[in-house]
Amino acid sequence: MKSSVSASGGRGGVRGKPIQVVIRGDEVDELNELAMKVMAQLRGIRGVVDVDLDWRTGRPEIQMIPDRLRMGRLNFNTEALSDLLRGYVTGLKAGVFRERGKEYDILVKLKSEEVSSPFQLPDLPFPTAAGFVSLRDLAELKDTMGPTQILRKDRQRSITVDANVSGITVGEVYREIDDLLKEIPLQSGYRFTYSGEIQSIQDNFGDLNFALGLAILLTFLMIAAILESFVFALVIMITVPLSIIGVVPALILTNTPLSVYGLMGVIMLVGLVVNNAIVIIDYAEIARKEGMDPSDAVVEACKVRLRPILMADATSVIAMIPLALGAGAGGALRSPMAIVSIGGLVAGGILALFAIPPVYKLVWKLKARYGFAD
Repeated sequence: MKSSVSASGGRGGVRGKPIQVVIRGDEVDELNELAMKVMAQLRGIRGVVDVDLDWRTGRPEIQMIPDRLRMGRLNFNTEALSDLLRGYVTGLKAGVFRERGKEYDILVKLKSEEVSSPFQLPDLPFPTAAGFVSLRDLAELKDTMGPTQILRKDRQRSITVDANVSGITVGEVYREIDDLLKEIPLQSGYRFTYSGEIQSIQDNFGDLNFALGLAILLTFLMIAAILESFVFALVIMITVPLSIIGVVPALILTNTPLSVYGLMGVIMLVGLVVNNAIVIIDYAEIARKEGMDPSDAVVEACKVRLRPILMADATSVIAMIPLALGAGAGGALRSPMAIVSIGGLVAGGILALFAIPPVYKLVWKLKARYGFAD
């Protein structure tokens, strides 16, 4: 048996409630027991409401479990048992009766009063090599409640537990759901997976991680082409990890999870924070080529470009504040992108002024030592 966890929502083509837990396996009773545990865990999460499942108890039924060992001794098989039992209850086709060009099936079955109650089934006779024996001697009969419908995923039975969210997003409760589901003991072969909205979040994170790496690579190559130097391109790219230093506190202070939109904000930062370093390095190179010492040139660049850098970062931050506050329709969903950008711009802008000069000086010191200085 296997169990899986999925979530789906009403955005991006995903249907159903925002949170869905799909439990898959072979035994309906085990699936139902797991579903009850999942429901209990979801109800304990703040902001998760309307917890329900798509499985309903159906009509009473009798489950027959053949005793294969005893049947083997009597030279009797399950196929014969099934055929005879079906014949007793619904009748067996014995032939066709034809009259005036019409055909009528001939059914052989017991009288209706002989199989009118399920309590009569254990006493039904079955012919074996040792003579007639009752059904109770060939199989175990259990009274159970059958499901109203049997849903399958990947050819396995499934039960779906779903829920809505109130005052929070799926991204905020995703980790908590995952941690709580790990507390549910699973037999060998059981597992939890995600689909729907949570799967979409995971897939988007994978795609965006690739996009982030590609953005860093393309930005590096572009800067290297403009400055005609891979070394100074690396120096400028230092501002990218420096900006991340501001992203983490911004998310923690605002109690915001890193969602898909948050990761999109990180990708935006790659193109934003390098601007400050480009301005400093470009001015420093101009001053150095005019005869100024590299150490003095980069310090002078920071002094001269400080005001433009602060003004540019301040205007960008101010412009993002309404989005960070969640203003407008869907603003709460997109606010992590602005929060990440604000934190990264502030940290990247300030730290670049302290990190770029010593690295720039070190580069020129190494160039002078190994004879690469022009």
